[in-house]
Amino acid sequence: MFWAVLEVLSKFKASWEAIKGFVKVRDAFYAAVFPLQNTSKASAAKTGEITSGKAKAVHSFVVAVFKLSSVISAFATSIKNSDLKSKVDYTERELEELRPDLLLGVAIDIVDLAKKYKTELADLGLTDADVDAVEVYTKDFTTTTTAPRAAINTRKTAGGFVRPQFAAAGEILKQEM
Repeated sequence: MFWAVLEVLSKFKASWEAIKGFVKVRDAFYAAVFPLQNTSKASAAKTGEITSGKAKAVHSFVVAVFKLSSVISAFATSIKNSDLKSKVDYTERELEELRPDLLLGVAIDIVDLAKKYKTELADLGLTDADVDAVEVYTKDFTTTTTAPRAAINTRKTAGGFVRPQFAAAGEILKQEM
């Protein structure tokens, strides 16, 4: 309704632009309605695409971490180092089921181990690119995994502003225009 009023006012601007008091009220009404449009868009934002992106990113991260852990596990088995093996002995499913903060910690530990045994692991086919891929994921992982919650918080916050903004614009429209 507010946007329709602004459209009508724009269409018949010649009728009211010479009336200073009305111009002042129209400007106040416009100033109240304009931010409402942005707030209402933010309050109606959908998180499905963000959540889908998070799921894909987590899956890719898990695959990359699993590759590192598998190679390190094979290396630990070959040198009969049970302590090292226990640090990296994860199935892909176990990694997928970890909470994001725990998965990130495991990934960082596995990257550190991969760097420590870099030369030995190269003989098993582990490349710098494999390690670098996990490191890249770790840098953006927290932002990626918290993106849906951040979007929901933004939407809820905006939703709290919509009602007062509607009331303010409605008051100007009903009482002053």
